[in-house]
Amino acid sequence: MTDLGSKVAQARLTRRQLAGGAAGLGAAAVAANVPSFGVQQALAQATGGTIKLPLAPSANVDLNPIGIRTLGAFYLQSCIYDGLILSSPSWDDVEPALAETWDASEDGLTYTFNLRQGVKWHDGEAFTAADVIFTYKTILTKAIGSYMASTLFSVAGAEDFFNGTATDISGLQAPDDNTIVFTLTEPNAAFAFSILTQHSIIPEHVWKDVPAEEMTKPATWEKGQIGTGPFKFVEYQPDQFLKLDPNPDAWRGAPLLDGILFVMVGSTPEAQAAALEKGDLDYAAPVPATEYDRLSGIDTLTMFSKPVYNIRFLSVNVSKPYLSDVRVRQAIAYAIDRVGICEGIISYGGEPTDNLTPSTKWRNENVTKYPFDPEKAKSLLAETGWDASQKVVVSLYYLDQAHADAIATVQQQLTDVGINAEVLQLDGSAVQDYYYNKAEFDVMLAGFGVSPDMDEFSRCFMSDAFWPAGQNAMKYVNPKVDELFIAGRETVDEAARKAAYDEVQVILSDDLPWIPFYNLKLVAGMNKRIQNGDAIVNVWNRPYQWNIEKVTTSDGK
Repeated sequence: MTDLGSKVAQARLTRRQLAGGAAGLGAAAVAANVPSFGVQQALAQATGGTIKLPLAPSANVDLNPIGIRTLGAFYLQSCIYDGLILSSPSWDDVEPALAETWDASEDGLTYTFNLRQGVKWHDGEAFTAADVIFTYKTILTKAIGSYMASTLFSVAGAEDFFNGTATDISGLQAPDDNTIVFTLTEPNAAFAFSILTQHSIIPEHVWKDVPAEEMTKPATWEKGQIGTGPFKFVEYQPDQFLKLDPNPDAWRGAPLLDGILFVMVGSTPEAQAAALEKGDLDYAAPVPATEYDRLSGIDTLTMFSKPVYNIRFLSVNVSKPYLSDVRVRQAIAYAIDRVGICEGIISYGGEPTDNLTPSTKWRNENVTKYPFDPEKAKSLLAETGWDASQKVVVSLYYLDQAHADAIATVQQQLTDVGINAEVLQLDGSAVQDYYYNKAEFDVMLAGFGVSPDMDEFSRCFMSDAFWPAGQNAMKYVNPKVDELFIAGRETVDEAARKAAYDEVQVILSDDLPWIPFYNLKLVAGMNKRIQNGDAIVNVWNRPYQWNIEKVTTSDGK
């Protein structure tokens, strides 16, 4: 076997499986021998209780569990993989997963995780601490380019490993097959909640011989995947479907469903809404907020407008000379009627905000606010000597009509105050190169799904979080912000943390590398044939306890 797909498939065929014959084949090995079939044939093979979920176009779907960024990818990963610990469905706590128990030392420097015993990978191999070590070394391999890497730099030796100056990570150890110990360079009160809940664990025996440059290629993951989650990868046909079967040996218990079929119905929320209404999907999110009232009147559907931990904002590239003056960024904020846009266009999809975080625990209400004031915007631009011929590109990657209308309104309001604004609609596949790799953007409407802990914003605003080490694509640098994030991270005293993050929010509301727009509400629709489906509505931007194994259908189809 010479091609990578063959090597990966071969890696999944362990000696135990080869000795056991066809009965011992893992899901991915079976998938390599299953003939391609269409969506209808895939459904026909189900014995009952299969639900249909939306599949992203092949250019956007992200099957790589160590670098995922899209909502659809998190749905998939929550089915196939587990983390050490997971965010709870309510997002206000963490729950055990592959780690059954854990504790932190009194000085906050050592976290010990006791792994769940008896867990098997989908191919029957035993899950051990070696898989956890391998996963974190993979994430911290620079050639992988995982945006999660910088979140782990507080682990002793992690940054040296990332930079190639160390061959091992001193702060990541496995004393035995059932124990993982993280040693940090300084206390990090957010380590468990904000950091470890992001990571799915992958099997060493499958991926250890696959070069990093191959692991970054989407096609590598399309051949099959092995996890510990409640569902097994069966087959992926780009722009058609992705099929999952239940894992009867799942450590949580066998799923109630007979299968999940991710179906390609179109790339826009409007297309998903139409498919939901027609019955081609059982659950769709997001669907257009403008369709909420109409779809609520359909007897077969239940609609949701549910707050999630995600902020939508206008990201400003402060490295562009014409956007480097804070008064220009403040003028942009004053020029846009964010409240009017949310109420009139976004509607059920979000609530306008002047804050970074939707968390009532951490949010500082005493930040600088920017009500709609075109005259104030014009005055600030005049102070800077603004060149009215200077083009400012406002980009977005959301494909629904509501966001298109919202950005068209933003464009007009910027034009009204003397900013020569143009709109650029990006395909999802172009975002990483345009926003992160090349930082070509001027102003981009973007979203950030966060945990309730404020430390997660550090990877967006600290000066050591420039891409690819972090998500600071704006090239924003403020030593005081760095200092405050570190202070909030290094103490476990919640009052001291709150004081540090309150000050961070004030500084950022003045500097405006992000202009907060609205807190997202997930607008979703579900066919009433789905039972116990409420918990799957609020997944957002990290693996978490999705409870998909408890979902079933009323008709067994």
